[in-house]
Amino acid sequence: MNDIIPVILLVLVIIFVLFLIGRELVCWYWKINESLAVLKEIRDLLAAQQKTPHRPITATEREANASAKALRGLDAAELERQALSADNTDTN
Repeated sequence: MNDIIPVILLVLVIIFVLFLIGRELVCWYWKINESLAVLKEIRDLLAAQQKTPHRPITATEREANASAKALRGLDAAELERQALSADNTDTN
């Protein structure tokens, strides 16, 4: 009976070490550690972004955003409306 306790403890330690090695291999293969690092970075960036105060968008920034949308073709109807209003102001 006294001889079996050290053997059981040794087997449990070996199983535990094999589990840790197997876990690291699985995490490495499925890139879980890298995904976790990226998620932590995203979390930190979002937390930093929430701490910065929001400021209202200025008229210049609003115009720049509208110009960028028009250049990308995202708001073709608005671009056409602006062209029509510009034509109307030119003729007057």
